[in-house]
Amino acid sequence: MNTLFLTGMMGSGKSAIGRILAAKMNWYFIDLDKKIEHHANMSIARIFKEYDENSFRKLEKEVSRHLKLDKCIVSTGGGFPILEENRHWMREKGIIVWLNVSPEIIFERVKNRTHRPLLENNMNCEYIENLLKTRIEAYSDADISINADSNDLEAKTELIIKKVIDAQYRN
Repeated sequence: MNTLFLTGMMGSGKSAIGRILAAKMNWYFIDLDKKIEHHANMSIARIFKEYDENSFRKLEKEVSRHLKLDKCIVSTGGGFPILEENRHWMREKGIIVWLNVSPEIIFERVKNRTHRPLLENNMNCEYIENLLKTRIEAYSDADISINADSNDLEAKTELIIKKVIDAQYRN
């Protein structure tokens, strides 16, 4: 195993935890959304606005398949695991870690952010809860799940490292 994929809802801490994990493991950190923005030469919000979510998902898949995956932590977009083929691809390439966060905590973390296209006109806890319900089956397909409600990034990264090591010994 030489790649960890961090999945979960927006605001779950994928990028923040990914950077810490990469530093601790001396691996590379890849933010898939940033790679997409670079590839498209526009922000995710603009892609959603000028095209649509389906166009974004196609671009997300295309960009992901061109990543150099060697000793890296990949922070996926919140919707990336929705497609079964993306989950299959991640499992083929590494270990999938779901950062599970309650809708209330997600709302608190993202309520003042303006670059979340899916929340543009839906910035409320009920919408986040419903969005999570549509994704829960995909997220639950992860190899490892951790509760990421806490703001203690160090504790979460240590727990992920421990669970990854445990998973490797079981296999």
